[in-house]
Amino acid sequence: MKHSPRHDPRALIIFAREPRLGRVKTRLARDLPPERVLALYNALVQDTLALASGLSCQRYLFYTGSRTIPVLSRYAPAFELIPQSGADLGIRMRRAFRRVFRRGARKAVIIGTDCPFIRPVEVRRAWRILETRDCVVGPSRDGGYYLLGLREEQPGLFEGIRWSSPEVFRQTLGRLRRAGLSYRCLARASDIDTVFSLQESRDQIRKLPSTSCFRRAVRELAGQFL
Repeated sequence: MKHSPRHDPRALIIFAREPRLGRVKTRLARDLPPERVLALYNALVQDTLALASGLSCQRYLFYTGSRTIPVLSRYAPAFELIPQSGADLGIRMRRAFRRVFRRGARKAVIIGTDCPFIRPVEVRRAWRILETRDCVVGPSRDGGYYLLGLREEQPGLFEGIRWSSPEVFRQTLGRLRRAGLSYRCLARASDIDTVFSLQESRDQIRKLPSTSCFRRAVRELAGQFL
């Protein structure tokens, strides 16, 4: 018997920024026109939200960049939208996990919108790992992580991390080991944050499903990247 999303013990948390010209993917914007960057970002958001369509779980979209009803709400009718709160990424993630655990979740996975290569199978695998481990981490090639899963609150996991640096994954593993928490890592994957990461991922992008909004958006850059 399937759980209804509201009472399902599994939770998917997506962190996203309101899609506004000149306010998203600022490192990509160093080399691409802002309109093109916004189109790529919108495609990343839509693909990330779409992966939840095949998952039975509680669905949360924690957003930033808007003080009113966000444009993101158009993309995520099946999600509960909640504004992010906190001075840095660690505080915002810690509070998001706390909120969903207090809503009854027992296995929570958080992802962003930077990695177009996450598939539902990876999220399901993360939930399965959490049946026997305290934490699951999906490392990204830039030294951060594209997925983090927990089965209970772990506030210390987010303290003393140099966010947005190549040290995030390494420092997170250090926190896990010092706390005596069990964990498993998923396969390494690429975030799309810069033109270099876009170029480096071109073979993977070609293999994305034909329904991928990001694949279609990148094909418009074919003369430069693919």
